[in-house]
Amino acid sequence: MLLTNQQIKKRLTKDIFLFVALEGGNYFEKAEEYIPLHAKFNPESFISKISLWIEMVIGPLITIITAIIEQKPPSMFSMLSFYRCLDTWSEWVHYKQLHYEVHEWMKIVRSIGGPFIRTNDPTYQPYVYADNMQRIYYSFFPKN
Repeated sequence: MLLTNQQIKKRLTKDIFLFVALEGGNYFEKAEEYIPLHAKFNPESFISKISLWIEMVIGPLITIITAIIEQKPPSMFSMLSFYRCLDTWSEWVHYKQLHYEVHEWMKIVRSIGGPFIRTNDPTYQPYVYADNMQRIYYSFFPKN
């Protein structure tokens, strides 16, 4: 059941209004970023999980320990691996920020009786919440 803009406004608290007003209307862009990061950092196969752990934790530790024991700077290959590790950690931090935002969307949408559309594939559930948040946003700030 879709709610009218007035019904949506009646169900929202001041905190939710502030969140929506300060967040802006780029929910689908954030959902678009979130989905591949979620797939990357929540792999289904055990091998992929091990590979992620090696890339983010074990590999850099081995590089640092080896550099300390040998008392030489790491090789170029090790430095490239370390750079990749830092890049992966940067993506992980961004993923966690987006994960928090999508979770907030879920709480807001459920607090007003949503979601108003459905998907059969849980991979695309962030789009459902993005759609609902966009509806809430447009109930306060209509499109021109």
